[in-house]
Amino acid sequence: MNSKIVRSEHCVIPISAKRQLKILLVEDDAALCEILKSILEDRGYACVACSDAADFGQLFRSFQPDLILIDYLLPTSNGGELCLGIKKNEAAANIPVVMMSSLPAYMLPLNFYNCDAFIQKPFSIKQLLKPVSSLLSSCGKITSDQKNNRSSRLSN
Repeated sequence: MNSKIVRSEHCVIPISAKRQLKILLVEDDAALCEILKSILEDRGYACVACSDAADFGQLFRSFQPDLILIDYLLPTSNGGELCLGIKKNEAAANIPVVMMSSLPAYMLPLNFYNCDAFIQKPFSIKQLLKPVSSLLSSCGKITSDQKNNRSSRLSN
C-alpha cells in the first residue's frame, strides 16, 4: 500500500489513499446519534459512538479516530471538559474536535476548551459536514478530490 507523509500547521500524518477516515461521536441522544452515524457512514467515514465521557477513553484508544464530534451537554460530564482533556493529551492534541450544542456559541467558553469548530443544534447535514471535511482537509487526512466527492453526495 502506497502511503505518503502529509504536513500541515496542525499535524504530521502518514496517510494512505485507501484508508477509511474514522470519526468518534460522543452524543447522549440515542436517536440523534444514530442519525449522525448514518450520515457520516453514508459519506464514507467509519464512525463509532458513545453516550458519555465515561466510555470515551477506551473507545478512543481502540478506535484511534481522525476526528471527534462531541455534544456539549452530556449526562455525567461537560463535553467542553472532555475536549479540553483531549487537547491537553499529547497523543491526542492534534486530533480535530468539533463541539455540538443547542446552546448558542456565545454562551460557551469555546476558546477555553480549544475545540476546532462549533456546530449549533439544530443543524443541517451541510452544516455538519462542512467543518468535518474542512478540518480533515486542513490536517491532510482528506484530499480535495475526496472532499468534493463527499460533498457531492449531499445532493443524493
